[in-house]
Amino acid sequence: MSKTARKIVTGVEKAYYSILKEDGDTPKYDAAKYLPGLREISVTANEEQATIYAENRLYDSENSLGEIEVTLDFASIDTTDYVALLGKKVASTGGIIESSDDQPPYIALMVEKTLSGGVKEYLTLFKGKLSIPEDKAKTKEGKTEFQTISLNGLFMPLENGIWKHAVKTTDDNFNEDTHKMNWGKTVIIPSEKEIQKLSVTSNPTNGASSVVTSSDIKLTFNNPIVSYSAVLLKNDFTTVTSKIAIDGTNKVVTIKPNSNLTAATKHAVMLTQVKDIYGQILEDTIIDFTTTP
Repeated sequence: MSKTARKIVTGVEKAYYSILKEDGDTPKYDAAKYLPGLREISVTANEEQATIYAENRLYDSENSLGEIEVTLDFASIDTTDYVALLGKKVASTGGIIESSDDQPPYIALMVEKTLSGGVKEYLTLFKGKLSIPEDKAKTKEGKTEFQTISLNGLFMPLENGIWKHAVKTTDDNFNEDTHKMNWGKTVIIPSEKEIQKLSVTSNPTNGASSVVTSSDIKLTFNNPIVSYSAVLLKNDFTTVTSKIAIDGTNKVVTIKPNSNLTAATKHAVMLTQVKDIYGQILEDTIIDFTTTP
């Protein structure tokens, strides 16, 4: 199996927010707005687990999503953003009016992370409200000490159940051009990737005849696999000594016999223990073929 480079978080960059105007089958948002000065983000999804014991053992369990706590630390918050994020009013003489009946809007939050190796991760939380931050200041004691502002919020799933989307620039199907067109401008609701049932094709094909004795055997899977066992046999069930390797996509297994195959002989590849990245297991498979005289 191929090894992938570690992608370790090294920092956080830009943040954006967008006000949720309508939830439902097709959520609607205002245009996204840049929220400058992000220093740190923390997202804690609290999961509740219910268990039942029977027959003197743990019999079953079920998890459910609870509150999603979000903490944001900024260098500062602009007046316009403060008003929009927390549902406040602008005074005619300038500044912010805060009232007891103020209600913050539901927002989506979009954040860029940097990872090692030049990789980026783009995080979207789709529905939540922020609460009024603590208002504090400390006297200057000799040298300048910057004082930041922290925002706390509770996020939750949309009515369709989605609450978060995170994608790395190295992920399969990530399209940089499409991403650039939308990121920081609008909120995109992701759709689930349709997972194909795990299958395999072979060269030579099952039942093939007149296969050249110097041939390698290639097994191609439609999904990347995480485990497999393959063995090449002759018709008397003796093993044909071979080098067996998988390519960097984890989709193509090549069986290369150490010497030419026996002529005019039926051979079979026994394929077992195949599992793909989605957890699907392929039924044990036999692929047989006959070599040329």
